[in-house]
Amino acid sequence: MVELDQFRYRISGYDKPMAQIKNSLDLDNKQKRIEELEADMESPGFWDNPDKSQNAMKELKGLKDAFERYKQDLMMLRHLLRWQKNLMISRLFQR
Repeated sequence: MVELDQFRYRISGYDKPMAQIKNSLDLDNKQKRIEELEADMESPGFWDNPDKSQNAMKELKGLKDAFERYKQDLMMLRHLLRWQKNLMISRLFQR
């Protein structure tokens, strides 16, 4: 049980770094910008200016791609943490 408690303690140490990573990626502001761009695209006359609309589409795609990469990285990290947790538990039962 001591190893499991140590593992839980070690895992809890990732909370602060993950929050720092999220803040450094500025995800909240990127999400707001995505919403702004999508709302702009629905407004009358938005598509009348091809240069402006093309730039907005490029920006939107870049923001959405960044979110997708972050989600994939987060899923991988969660998978690795689950794997490590299962490994620790299996070691406990092998004793």
